[in-house]
Amino acid sequence: MASIDYERLITVRYGAGGGRRLVLFSAIDCGYCRKMEESLRKNAATVNTTFYIIPMSLRDVERDGSASWQKVSRIWCSGESGQAWRSYWQSGAIPPSASCDIDARSASQLAYQLRDILSAVGARMSGTPAIFREDGSKLTPSTNMSATELAETYGPAGLPHVDAVSPYWLADPGSAESASSTSTGGSALDLGGLLKKILK
Repeated sequence: MASIDYERLITVRYGAGGGRRLVLFSAIDCGYCRKMEESLRKNAATVNTTFYIIPMSLRDVERDGSASWQKVSRIWCSGESGQAWRSYWQSGAIPPSASCDIDARSASQLAYQLRDILSAVGARMSGTPAIFREDGSKLTPSTNMSATELAETYGPAGLPHVDAVSPYWLADPGSAESASSTSTGGSALDLGGLLKKILK
């Protein structure tokens, strides 16, 4: 999650942003996504969070989805992509074409590649909308949350708690006394010596 270039995604902020970085996969032709957006819009005054959105279509760009992915591209490439995203769900408005390096095909590739990368590290996405918290854990959005539930789930109270972990050596690379040896086919493997070669 720390490696994602959030500035490249669509940013939609509610309230003061809540100090949140929620990654949202959402499809413009997804009924549940529409219900979620309606719920957020209805309760916007009580929600304090930030979504970083990967816009999608449920259609295959190579088959019948080229027009849908073109809409995705135009929203993503808008100079005010966050407002364009909100306007789409409110009125179906699509911004005019803009010069941008994200066309329909690359929008599809970006969305599915990021989905596959997250899946490979254990953050599996099974459908849209899909929300991932700052630590990579997945939220299961409900389309009928109360204003209180929305605030608690997506706002500052929903930030994942991360315990500080102090690094420690499995073998001390600077100490001959603690250098471990492992037998490998008759030869001794000096773990401490190897660690000194690959770690600062």
